[in-house]
Amino acid sequence: MDNAAFRDYTFKTFEANVLDMETAATAQVAYSNGVPYIAFRSLSDLAGGGPGENELETFFKIAADNSATVLLAFLAAWK
Repeated sequence: MDNAAFRDYTFKTFEANVLDMETAATAQVAYSNGVPYIAFRSLSDLAGGGPGENELETFFKIAADNSATVLLAFLAAWK
């Protein structure tokens, strides 16, 4: 999602601070099939909100590392 106008629209319409496509689709399939589901995500860009090019390439590894850290902490606490 790299569209500043759509980002503004979703905030004004739904007060959405975060946009996500992949996790939402997976969650819907799990819900429809009665399968418990939890996701750990972190943001990698501003969905068209940055002043220049999309920041995905800059923050992708940091976002992935953050998600992995949260997942590992969750699993350690779950034991």
